[in-house]
Amino acid sequence: PLKLFCRGSLPRVKGTFEADDLEQPEAAQVVRDKAGVPHITAATEFDVFFLNGVAHGQDRLWQLHSGRRLAAGRLSEFAGLRALELDRLSRQLGFRHLAEGDL
Repeated sequence: PLKLFCRGSLPRVKGTFEADDLEQPEAAQVVRDKAGVPHITAATEFDVFFLNGVAHGQDRLWQLHSGRRLAAGRLSEFAGLRALELDRLSRQLGFRHLAEGDL
């Protein structure tokens, strides 16, 4: 049962998917080698960066999620009380406000 539960949280790295945000989807692809390392080809720089984000999300979604929460001062919502001081510091330094200014 635990193996089946954990397997559902693994990233899907085989097959194809469509992304409406790509500029030239017909020329864009991510191919993984035997070690699982992604190799990206695309016609535009934008598509390369977009697909890099997709591959990064597939491999390290937990890290992206925790980094966003850390910057927003909301890490303790899932990490518990041990992260409360980090949340306070992040809020005092205004990381979320600074990040929103870049968007």
